[in-house]
Amino acid sequence: MAGSVRLRMPELVSACIDLSVVASAAIRKLVATGGATLTVDKSGGKEFDPQTVADLTSQHIIVDSLRAHWPDLQIIGEEGVLEPDTTLVHHPNFGLLESFLAAPRRAGWESAWDGDLNAKNVTVFVDPLDGTREFTEGIHSAVTVLIGIAYNGQPVAGVIQQPWYSTDAQRCVWGCMGIGVHMQTHTDSKVPSVWTECAAPKVDPGRNIVGTSRSHGRAEIDLAVKNSVPTDVIRSGGAGNKVLQLLDGVIDCYLYPVPGTKRWDTCAGEALLRASGGTLTDREGKAYSYVYDEAAVFNTGGVIAVRSEEALPHYVAACTRPEAAL
Repeated sequence: MAGSVRLRMPELVSACIDLSVVASAAIRKLVATGGATLTVDKSGGKEFDPQTVADLTSQHIIVDSLRAHWPDLQIIGEEGVLEPDTTLVHHPNFGLLESFLAAPRRAGWESAWDGDLNAKNVTVFVDPLDGTREFTEGIHSAVTVLIGIAYNGQPVAGVIQQPWYSTDAQRCVWGCMGIGVHMQTHTDSKVPSVWTECAAPKVDPGRNIVGTSRSHGRAEIDLAVKNSVPTDVIRSGGAGNKVLQLLDGVIDCYLYPVPGTKRWDTCAGEALLRASGGTLTDREGKAYSYVYDEAAVFNTGGVIAVRSEEALPHYVAACTRPEAAL
């Protein structure tokens, strides 16, 4: 029976990596052929929140393909519950990481994920095209595909795929608790077979580059950024993009201390940061829960993301310090 298919973490992560690459290639193709047109403004008259054909196509590829294999898998996608499109179902390589997870990596993996998982304890959060606003403006470097995997409410594995790592190249970055973060660039829809471990960038104690939103200017954000005493500020789009800037050592903190992001924006990124020694919390330093609850997807406490957990208290203080202290 299809519903009794075993759910194991190596196969699930393999499938998510594969599907992120397929979705990324589809997004690039839609742009190249002029098919990635704006379909609707989801904001309801509030701040512009676009949805494009590329968003919908990417979500169909990821969600419909996962559900075709694991019908009972709990998935929350940004574009809501869509009528399945069988023409976009892809049969991923569930053994993608088999050779990668040879000893000694396998031991680290199995210590965290031993045996079959209960589907009721697993939730997959999908942002099929993060940075849609930038996407509609032609700022493709900010666009990512995000797939986060939570187990018992905790983000434990994630994939961030960049359709435009450069003009010609794409990049897939994935990670899991216990085995770190790994990446590789590629030029087509073929999944990389060799992965490079993402080494933690060296920390410069005299540097404090803060990354924040380019399109959501608010006084609370500017105040928190100022309180953090940055040596520089980089404003860019996309939550996934800013997590990659952290992992690449471009910024030292991703600071967005107001409501706006959702669980599908942060699950994958938090999993990667935690797997590499960093963390992602709300503005008070409290962790978000990633249980399956479609009504509880709003990150109402904002976002602080850092490369090192040791740095978190500084930015929590910057977000909670009263204006009078300036």
